[in-house]
Amino acid sequence: MSLIEFRNVSFSYDDENYLINDVSFNIASGDFVSLIGLNGAGKTTLLKLITAQLLPVQGSILIKGKEISDYSQNELAKNIAFVPQDYSSNLPYSVFDFVAAGRTPFMNFFGVPKSKDIEVIEKYLDLLQISELRNNAVTEISGGELRRVMIARALAQEPEVILLDEPNAHLDIEHQLIIFKLLEKLNSENGKTILTVSHDLNLTAMFSNNILFLRNGNLLKSSSKQFLTKDNISKYFHVNTDVMESKNTLNITILRD
Repeated sequence: MSLIEFRNVSFSYDDENYLINDVSFNIASGDFVSLIGLNGAGKTTLLKLITAQLLPVQGSILIKGKEISDYSQNELAKNIAFVPQDYSSNLPYSVFDFVAAGRTPFMNFFGVPKSKDIEVIEKYLDLLQISELRNNAVTEISGGELRRVMIARALAQEPEVILLDEPNAHLDIEHQLIIFKLLEKLNSENGKTILTVSHDLNLTAMFSNNILFLRNGNLLKSSSKQFLTKDNISKYFHVNTDVMESKNTLNITILRD
C-alpha cells in the first residue's frame, strides 16, 4: 500500500488557473523523493495539499489508503510531519520547548509533556546533536542549527513521512551536505520516508531515489538517473550542463554557454 497517493488531483487559488492539474502519483514506504521544478511551479502548494493545509478542488489524496479528509489534524500529524523553509516567529522559545511542540498530537488538553514525551524529545535532541542547545533561544542559534532543530521537532511527532520545503535554503555548502546526509540516515536507518523540495540538482541526484518534476501544473515521476540527463536539464531548466556518472551518482556541472 502507498503511504501517499494522489489520484487526478487539481488545485487552483482562483478557480480558473490550475497550479496543480490532474496530478497522479504515489510514494511508497522507504522512498527518498525529491520534488523539483522551476520557481512558481507549485511545489510548496503540493506539500500543503499533502498536509491538508489546502484541499484539492478535484481528485483524491489518500494517506495509507485513507482519504485525507477523513483524518483529524492530530491523526494526520502522527503520520506526516512538515518542515517549512523558515521559522517565521520572533518568539524566543527554547530549543527544548520548540522541539516539544512536536509532541502536541500526543499531549492532553493542558499540553504538559509526560515522561514518554520527554523521552522522545531527548531522543531526537541527541540524534540531531543539538542537546547542548536545549536552553538556547531558537532566535539566537545559527541557520544550520535551526534547521536541525526544526527537523527534530518534526521527528518528535514520530511520523512515517517527513516533508521538507527546501531544507538546504540559506545554508552554506557544508551545512547543506550535513542536512542531506542526516535525511539519508533517517531514511536508511530509521525507516523514514522523505519528500523534499530542492533546487539543487546535484543534491537531488546524490540522495534521492525518485524524482517528482512539476511543470505547468503537470507532473512527471522518474528515477534520478533517468530524468537528470543533459537533454532534460536543457529542455526543462534552460541551462547547458555536463552530466557524468560517478560512484553510483551523477555529477552535474552547469556550463556558461
